[in-house]
Amino acid sequence: MLFCLIKWVVSGSDTDARMSNTKQILSETELIEYWENFTSLKNEDGGDISESYYERDPFFVPEDDFVDDMNLVESSGEPMETIEQEIHPTISSLTFVEGLFERIVRETNLFSVQKKPERPTVFTEIDIIQYIGIIKYMSLFIMPNTRSFWSNDLRFSNIADVMSVNKFGNIRQYIHFNNNQTFIPRDHPGHDRLHKIRPLVDNLNKKCSSIALKQHLNIDEQMCSTIARHYMKQYMPMKPHKWGFKFFVLAGVSGFAYKFEICQEKFDNLKNDERNLGVTSNIVLRLARIILRMKNYRLYHDNYYTALPLMVYLAKQGIFSLSTIRRNRLPNCQLLTELLLKKASRSISHEYVATVDGVDISSLIWKDNKYVTFISSFAGKNPVSKVRRFDHNEKKNIDVDCPYIITEYNRHIGRVDLLDSLMGIIPQ
Repeated sequence: MLFCLIKWVVSGSDTDARMSNTKQILSETELIEYWENFTSLKNEDGGDISESYYERDPFFVPEDDFVDDMNLVESSGEPMETIEQEIHPTISSLTFVEGLFERIVRETNLFSVQKKPERPTVFTEIDIIQYIGIIKYMSLFIMPNTRSFWSNDLRFSNIADVMSVNKFGNIRQYIHFNNNQTFIPRDHPGHDRLHKIRPLVDNLNKKCSSIALKQHLNIDEQMCSTIARHYMKQYMPMKPHKWGFKFFVLAGVSGFAYKFEICQEKFDNLKNDERNLGVTSNIVLRLARIILRMKNYRLYHDNYYTALPLMVYLAKQGIFSLSTIRRNRLPNCQLLTELLLKKASRSISHEYVATVDGVDISSLIWKDNKYVTFISSFAGKNPVSKVRRFDHNEKKNIDVDCPYIITEYNRHIGRVDLLDSLMGIIPQ
């Protein structure tokens, strides 16, 4: 999911090279005039060069050398901020919250001092932006190894012209998102396994949740496949990618992820006003924090998360849910047993409605190819519709009764899987 959400752009690729012949320091006015002279150039088809580079193709890196008609030189110190602000990629504002790049630069330089105090390497914000853009390029174009992008035989100009291989290696060695000195050891209160990337995770969640939520929402697991050795990597035999990092995702009907949580060893970071409903139900509570209360939102998930106290708790806050459930999680279950349903005809269903702590809860069991149990705080059996099923005895398709709760569930479930399929279109 991270590869789909982060849209990196390489910017400022040729600015340093075009300002390398320095003899004097320019004033801020001269720098602005210098930059306007650069952005006012015309390309071969008559269009503006800045429009050609950044609006038509944001990944394009110009190969022609800039002619310095004004015979100006590179500046140092404070006036350089004017140029750096101009060459920021505009798409970064859609991906990162304000101040994240500054934090990455600060933590990277801090780690450089901690690692090599006698001769630290200093990085700038534009270095980090270019490095992130190069990482995105490398995920789209496959090479034998990282250094191949700079090799004579396989040289990739969009990367090699932006940054030298040695500078790229230095940034990769020192880049940090958080301060190592603030890390809380294991078995201590407040320990966070994701401490090193916590600012980046919080940034992505903040940006994704800034998009207006759809009424129908879906919570499910997602695997970020990897072959790397890491203690947080998990094995899920039923997933297409069996090894990787496990994510819990809140997605809309379009497959857009509004919030995600990386699976860790412990799940105990609840707020003071939140009830402890169990490990899996607490995942739903944390992901549902961004959902507005009393606005008639609908939440769909599978039986991994479902529990009766969770459904009642959400219903009291105006968030209605529908999900499958395991029979052993229904206390004093009044539904027909599978033994009785086994002798009944296909498509038979049995519904039981009860009031739990002032909330009406509908539970239903339906016989299709297998038995499936549903529970909902807003949907029930009626109205019953017809669906097509293949009958193995008659060797043809027949119409069978399908309760409304089943139709509603099938219509809105699987949106995290839709996100996976959309990500599969993008080459990794």
